[in-house]
Amino acid sequence: MHCEHYVEIQPETRSGKPRFKWTQITVYDVPESSALGMADAQIMADFSSVTSDQIRAGLVVAAARENTLMSGLTT
Repeated sequence: MHCEHYVEIQPETRSGKPRFKWTQITVYDVPESSALGMADAQIMADFSSVTSDQIRAGLVVAAARENTLMSGLTT
C-alpha cells in the first residue's frame, strides 16, 4: 500500500503528527477507535471524510511507527 497517497506530515498542522491528507484527522485516531471496538463503517461515520483506504493506510503507518518505537527499546 502506498501510504503517501493517503497520509502526510506537515510540521505546522496537528503538531506534525501524521494525518490523512485534506483532513485534520491524525492516523492515530483510527487505531484508537478500532481498539475501542468500532468497525470501519462506524469509524467512517464518525470521521466522514475518511475512506476505507485511508483507514488501511492509517493502520499501516501507526503499526510502522509502533514497530520503530519498540525496536528502539530492545536494542
